Amino acid sequence: MIERIKQANEELKKTHEKMVQSEKLASMGILAAGVAHEINNPLGALFNCHYFLKQNGGDPVLREKYLGIIGEGLERIENIVSKLLWTSRKGEHKPIVINIKDYVREAYSLVEYKVKKDNIRFINEISDGLSIFIDPHDFHQIILNLFINAIHAMKDGGILKVRGYGKDSKIKIDIMDTGIGIAHEHLGKIFDPFFTTKPPGEGTGLGLWLSYEIIRNYNGEILVESEVGKGSTFVMSFPVDAKLTPLPNPLPQGERVNAPHPPLKLRGGEGELSFPRP
Repeated sequence: MIERIKQANEELKKTHEKMVQSEKLASMGILAAGVAHEINNPLGALFNCHYFLKQNGGDPVLREKYLGIIGEGLERIENIVSKLLWTSRKGEHKPIVINIKDYVREAYSLVEYKVKKDNIRFINEISDGLSIFIDPHDFHQIILNLFINAIHAMKDGGILKVRGYGKDSKIKIDIMDTGIGIAHEHLGKIFDPFFTTKPPGEGTGLGLWLSYEIIRNYNGEILVESEVGKGSTFVMSFPVDAKLTPLPNPLPQGERVNAPHPPLKLRGGEGELSFPRP
C-alpha cells in the first residue's frame, strides 16, 4: 500500500511538472512574433555591415565602424536568446531576494513588442528598492502569465499598469488592465487548470492556475477584482520574510518555506467569494 501511494505521488509530481513546462512553452509560442521582430532588427544591420565590409573592407576606419556594429548586433541577439532560454528552462528552485521592479522590467521586455503593437500603454509604479524572497524563475513566470492574460484582454488597446508596495506586513503587487473584464460566473473558475474563455490557439488554460500554484507555494495569496467592460486587477500579496531586506541586488540563495494552502479568494461585481482549494 505504501509503495503504491509513493508511486502515485511520483506520477502526480511528474504530471504537474509536465503541465508547468507545457505552459512555459505555450508562453514562448505567444511571444514568438515579438522575439522574431527583436532578432530581425539586428540581423538586418549584420547583413548590411557584411555587404559594406565586402565593398570597403580595405578602409580601416569603416572596418572598425562596421565591426563595432556587428559586435553590438550579436550581443543583442545573444541577450534575447538568453532571456528565452532562461525563461523556458526547468531549473532548480533557488529562492533569493530579488528586486521586484527589475524583474518586472525583465518580464515586460519579452512582451514589449506585443504591447506596443496592440497600442497598450505600460506603466510601472513599483516602489524602488522593494524586494521579495522567491525563486527568480517562479516570479518571472507569475508576472509573464499575468501580462499575457492582460494583453489578451485588450484587443483594442488600453493601459497595463503594475504597482508594488508594502502594506500590513505584506508585499503587494497589483497588475491592472483596462480590458474586457471577467464575467462574474467565471470568477470562481479562472484559477482552475485548463479553464479558459480564450479562442483556440490563444491559451492552454494553465497560466492563471500556474501563477496561483506558485504564489500558494510561498504562502501568498492572489485576488482578482473585475468588471465586464472596464478591466481587471490581480492583487498578489506575499508575507514579509525575515530575509526580505530591501536591496537592489539579489542576496545569496536561501531555503524555500513550505507553505500551507490558503483559501482562494475572488472578488467580483457582486462581492467576494472565498473557498478552500485542494
